[in-house]
Amino acid sequence: VSDDTASATSIPIGAMTVLTTALTVLLLAACEAADSVVTLDLGGSWSLSNSSMPKPVEATVPGQVHTDLLRAGLIDEPFNGTNVELQAWVALSDWTYERTFEVPASLLAKRTVQLVSLGIDTVATLYLNSKPIHQVDNMFHRVRLNVKQHLVAGTNTLRVAFKSKVSEANARAAACDNA
Repeated sequence: VSDDTASATSIPIGAMTVLTTALTVLLLAACEAADSVVTLDLGGSWSLSNSSMPKPVEATVPGQVHTDLLRAGLIDEPFNGTNVELQAWVALSDWTYERTFEVPASLLAKRTVQLVSLGIDTVATLYLNSKPIHQVDNMFHRVRLNVKQHLVAGTNTLRVAFKSKVSEANARAAACDNA
């Protein structure tokens, strides 16, 4: 059983906070007895992509885009020299984290199967098996969704499509100016 006290934070670089994809997800299944909770931790190995990348790179969840890009050799260390300015494109890009996972038929026999996230930073749409299941726009809200109807016995795919926080904030500010 997983301890759901984990937290997710963004890493400040210079005067800006980078696009943090702090994503911790669990699938919980519960039946009648409170002590009969089954946890499937979806943390660990995911893929990371955006529209300008020729192919996805390996990513770690919980984690964040800069760390995954650095590990893949696609950017240099953000804290060196002027790299923060050279890597501003990262915060201006939309990013997608994706992972497949196996669901045993016994899990689907449970009364409820929940997807739980302890932090998704900040503006994102969650897809389960290609169907949009939830939108978030506040990192500080935990997500707990009943997803049983979206799961299948066998292989499932969870995708989290992040919008650029910078672009989204600019669009929302412009919408206020035009109102």
